Amino acid sequence: VCSSDLADQLDREIERVMNETSCPCSFDSCSSRKYRKGYKIAIALIKKMPNDQHVQFKEGDDELTHNLDKAALYAYTLLTRWNFGSCGEEVLIFYSQDDNVLYSMTGEVSEKRLRNEIIGQISMEGRGKFGSNNFEGLLFLVQRYREVLSGNYKEHAVAKPQTAALTDSSSSFSFAPTSFVILSSLLAAVLTL
Repeated sequence: VCSSDLADQLDREIERVMNETSCPCSFDSCSSRKYRKGYKIAIALIKKMPNDQHVQFKEGDDELTHNLDKAALYAYTLLTRWNFGSCGEEVLIFYSQDDNVLYSMTGEVSEKRLRNEIIGQISMEGRGKFGSNNFEGLLFLVQRYREVLSGNYKEHAVAKPQTAALTDSSSSFSFAPTSFVILSSLLAAVLTL
């Protein structure tokens, strides 16, 4: 889904987020960190989401709404399983290429700065950057999220998305085996769930 050279470039941008943003956690948690004190971002890329028994079509749903529900479930499950933050300072960017679905999920601390309306605005602003390799779109998101998390983001007038924001689920589910490529300084690997 993404070449190793492009993955390395994304990884460097993710490193910048951790190194150029302030630690939002408690003093004890922050003082014990020598490096990578700031917010943490991970990216999960998948070729196509398989059908999942836990996410059924609801009456009146279209395919886009159904795919967003599946993406929300994947993002929530990955954020919970990976547990890469220490105080809710994490952000997970999930993208399913063939489904053309992008979903960002924040931890409880990061959501105070990176609110749903800002995520929606940035996603709409960057939607044209997702192409054959998705690198430009993902890089754009990470850079804009860094601006938000460091307090340097300037909002732009962008058309509002056509779908409503989804709420986080409090349940975890298991999925059929699927390969994910994870790009993050903390999680640079290929995982099979």
